[in-house]
Order: sequence, then structure tokens, then C-alpha cells
Amino acid sequence: MRSRGGNLIRHYFQAAGLLVTALAVTSCGPSSGANAPGPTHVANVGNNVLQVAVGTANIYGDLGGAEPAGINVMTTYRQGSGNTAPGDSGAAVDSPTFTLPNALTAPAGTPVGAPDGTQTDNTTIFTGPAPAEEDTNAMTSTSQTVGATNATTFGISGQVSGLGFEPFNYGNLGSPDMGAPYPVPVYDPAGDANQLPAAWGGPPAFDLLHNGESPVGNGDVPGGTAGISMGLDVFDAVTPVAGGTYSLTVSLPANTGTVSSTKSFSLPSPYTVLPAFTPPVPTADASGDGGATFAYTLPAGVTEAYIEIVDFGPGPFGAGATASASCNGSKAAAPVYYTIEVTASGTATLGPAAGPGGAPSLCTVAQNTAANSGTATSSDLFTVQGIGFDYPAYEASYPNSSGNPSPAILGGNGEDDITISSSPAFQTTTDALHRVAHPPMSVLRTHQMLRHR
Repeated sequence: MRSRGGNLIRHYFQAAGLLVTALAVTSCGPSSGANAPGPTHVANVGNNVLQVAVGTANIYGDLGGAEPAGINVMTTYRQGSGNTAPGDSGAAVDSPTFTLPNALTAPAGTPVGAPDGTQTDNTTIFTGPAPAEEDTNAMTSTSQTVGATNATTFGISGQVSGLGFEPFNYGNLGSPDMGAPYPVPVYDPAGDANQLPAAWGGPPAFDLLHNGESPVGNGDVPGGTAGISMGLDVFDAVTPVAGGTYSLTVSLPANTGTVSSTKSFSLPSPYTVLPAFTPPVPTADASGDGGATFAYTLPAGVTEAYIEIVDFGPGPFGAGATASASCNGSKAAAPVYYTIEVTASGTATLGPAAGPGGAPSLCTVAQNTAANSGTATSSDLFTVQGIGFDYPAYEASYPNSSGNPSPAILGGNGEDDITISSSPAFQTTTDALHRVAHPPMSVLRTHQMLRHR
């Protein structure tokens, strides 16, 4: 399938290969992921390139005294220069094992099923390590073999993709069973309202359609698509170890056995912890056109950052609630995501027409009232969050690193650190933006595992 996004569709869905022998991977070429074409080429799996780097994660400024709140993992697994699609994901199906220098002491997570109700995924990554992984030092995967029921961090769907751990393993219907990237952070048993529900990158920084508009509801992309995966993997309540060695193994099932690749990384001693990130402050355009600006200050040591805006529509929010229509179609179960990439402190701008189909980016009272045939309707509720890095996260993302089997992923201090602000929520009245309460986390989590189709 081709769309206005061209090859960006391929890079988002990572539909680069289906393993056919112990030494070969077939390339599907450009594909939506929904109906991947049959094998057309064979490439050497030995040319695939695995990379991994680790750093600290300052989550919402919660340092817990002298210790950071978690770890940040940056990984890529891509077809090498000798393969048919250099820079694309190394395989359509693989199983990761991530070994740490310390034990997983976070409370055990709860296994979840696949969203279509016909199979069990058994991943626990949303809420914690699997019960069998507790007090061990390994995050593991569940085999794709029929009848596998053991619960693991990555479950059946979790893979090392072209950018990050993602639930994008292909199922037996020829497409990924899970559609949305993981939330930030994972291993979050409480479901903190500040959690980014899914690590979607939206316009203007991540422009899947090449037209500055959100892809939500666009017929050229599979249902549930809200942007491009940013490949962010932040684990809450996993303490970094200075000088500790982290090891990532990727195993690929094949009809001649299993092919594996392993890379290790040593966290510097002492390690770096980035300062807390104060949330960006939004100001709605005075004209009421649906655009806004965001004032922010990058913490010391941050070399680039994302200003992440998530539009949840006008509400009301809660179990069984029937929300009013938003002028851009956003709602709690299908938010619209916007991302602005910045490299220095200042003011970031979200244009007025980045919504689906060129609709207003953040619908005002007047725009939503008009969309509801004159019935008085509140403006869209949206959250704002700053995500800061000391490594080239944006440069390593798709499509910026398209065609590159081994993009630079390591920061200048020898680790990959991240700092994440809290995510205050805002709505406009007829006069100005006001900070409001978040939608219930139970509502936000309903769209974390959308299917592609």
C-alpha cells in the first residue's frame, strides 16, 4: 500500500522481513502491515545490526532521594548494508531477552491478553516484570509457538524493532497483532495519570502523511494509527547500576532452528542523572484558531527534547461516559498526538491546523460548539509534557534515520539519559487556558493496545 506518506508507512510498521531460514530473511518491501505481500527477496540475517545503550530516567522529577526513578533503554535492530532494505527492521518476528546487573525487585505485573480476545499475549510490561521474573535479573519473552502460556515482560508480541522494544511481532494473519507503541514509562503498576499513554510521535516533528496533519482516522493508514512510534523504552522502578553490564539478546525463529544476536552495554560509573523537567506552559492563540504556543526551559545537560501534546477531546471522561464530539475527532479512546522537537530553551509553536484532515489542532469552545450543531460544548482537554534527552533520539528515529542500519544512539557522556516532566492537563474557556484534572487513567489505558486493523 502506498499513501501520501510513502515509505514512512513502511518505517512505522517496520514490515521489513519474515524469517524463512536460519540464515535468511525475506523482505516485504513497502507495506501497510495490514496485508503484507508475499516474500520477494532473501537476505542474510548475519548482516542485521543490533545496538543497545542504557541510561537513567528521571520520571516526573521523582528522584527518590539520590537515585533516579528508572532506566532508559535505547535499542535498534535493523537490516544491514548487505540486506534488501538497509535500515529497516531486522525481522517481522523476534524474541528479546534483556539481562540486567541487578534483580528485578518491582512488584510483579499482571499478564494481559491480545486485544481481539482470541489469543493470549501474556505480556506484563505495562505493570511490571512477570511473576517468574521477580527477583531474577532477566526480562524475557513468550514463545510464538501455539499453546505457549507463560507470562513474561515482553510476552508474545514484544520484539526488538528497528527502533526500540515494541509490541509489533507479526501474528498468524500476516500483520502485527498489537498496534500502539508502549506507554512511557512501562512497569507502572499504579497507572499514574502522568504516564504518556502510548509513545506516538505526531506532527509537526513526526509527519507520517507528509502534510503536517495527524493520521488519526485517515483511510491511507490502518485503524488505530496515531503517528509514528518514537521508540521510547523507559522502565519505572528499575534502579540503574553504576558500572553494571546490560545485555540484550534477540532470537529469531527459523525453520532450521533459532538465530540469535547479542549486544552488551556498560553503564558508566558514576552515571549521570538529568535534572527534573518543568512542564511546558501553553498559551492558546489569541485568535481562537486552534493553535497554541508552549514556553519551556531545557534542563541542564539536555541536548534535545520533545514537547508532547495529547488531545483527548472535550469529555466528559469516565466509565460509560458519552463524550461530546470534538471538532477534530479526538476522544479519550483515540487521542490525537502532536510532537515538537526542540534543541534549545524557548517557545514552541503548534500550528492551528495539524489535526486530522487539517482540522484545528486543539479545538476551542466555539469550534466544538459548532461541531455539535450549536450545542454548548467545552473545549478539548489536552496534556503537555516535556521529554528531554542527552543523546540523539530524534536523529535515530524514523524517518530521520531511514536507510541507516546503525544510527548513532549514544550520548556524549557515554550513556542515554532521559528526563520526563509531569503532564498537566488544560482546557480553554471563552477567555483563556486553565489547568484541569486529568481524565481517569482507566479511560486512557483503553487505547494502549489498539490493533492495526
